[in-house]
Amino acid sequence: MKTKIILVLAVFVLLAVLLAQNTGIVTYRLLFWTVSLSQVIIVPLVALVGFVLGFVIGAARRRMKGPKP
Repeated sequence: MKTKIILVLAVFVLLAVLLAQNTGIVTYRLLFWTVSLSQVIIVPLVALVGFVLGFVIGAARRRMKGPKP
């Protein structure tokens, strides 16, 4: 259990360093849309989506395996 906590803390520290270094404006173009956002907004949003997807996939796998004997 402690290993998991240390790993999560390390990921959050790395994410904080990444946010501190990337403060520029980025323009995304997709078909007819053009969106300009700060990387400080985009990086945590993408990280959050990744964590949520990982949690959902992990929960689905546990549910498919069933309870442990």
